[in-house]
Amino acid sequence: MRFFILFFGFCFSLLACSPSSQEEEAGQIMEYTDNPGIEEEDRIDSAKAVEGKKNEADILVFGTKIGDYQQQGIMVLNWYPKDENGIYPIDGYYFYVKHQKNLTLEGYSEPASRKIYLTESYKGKETGYIVFIQDDQNAESYWAPGKENTKDKQPFQAEELYLDQPLSSAPLIEHSHYTYDHPITVYNGNEGWDTTQVTDQLYLSRINDDYLAFDLSVTRYNAHIGSVFGVAKINGDTAIFESDEYGEHCLLTFDLSIANEIKITEDNCGAYHGANAYFDGTYVQK
Repeated sequence: MRFFILFFGFCFSLLACSPSSQEEEAGQIMEYTDNPGIEEEDRIDSAKAVEGKKNEADILVFGTKIGDYQQQGIMVLNWYPKDENGIYPIDGYYFYVKHQKNLTLEGYSEPASRKIYLTESYKGKETGYIVFIQDDQNAESYWAPGKENTKDKQPFQAEELYLDQPLSSAPLIEHSHYTYDHPITVYNGNEGWDTTQVTDQLYLSRINDDYLAFDLSVTRYNAHIGSVFGVAKINGDTAIFESDEYGEHCLLTFDLSIANEIKITEDNCGAYHGANAYFDGTYVQK
């Protein structure tokens, strides 16, 4: 049984930032880095995360955007039957697509207010707090770093992803990282044009054979940059991402037909990159 649906449009960002290790310890896991440093211990098998609970909990999967930079994340929640106090216990995890590190979630849903309260932790340390309200797009929903009573409330958005499998089954989530190495020319004023090698970055999290969550950043001609992230729907050997976020219909097509390669073709996505940048290219798995 589904207890709530939140629907918010997918957002994008042309901004990125690189936190220090101290910021990560303080809970700023969502911020971008050039090298995510994915550890094997962080690649938690989602099936193991709900092992032994399949007959007790409904499992819901969400695409999320969290924080001032609205980083793309995926959240998996185990929703248990109402307890003796009249609330629904919840646990699970979420991760940012670029970092691909699982953060633990634990909390509950309060039926009277329809609020969901989740405490976030990373490697045993409390790092954040999430509050959102089911079935109400206009209600205040937020993520906050640190403790529950913090005043630093940042935007939180979530959209439920409907899987073809039963909700009582844990989703299989596979992480990967692709790059596109290519030269660009950059104008240096009186010194003329220089040629330099750059690497475009594509981070993917595949959810069963249903969705492809992605984070893509590029550098192209004359150092123009672009960045887009979201969730694409998989259909066979193709995944399609569509957005009308900026008043134009952006379409990204991911060709998944060749092993260890993904070819991306864009149509009308200029709002997400500079005038001389684009997302087209063949990205190779690292």
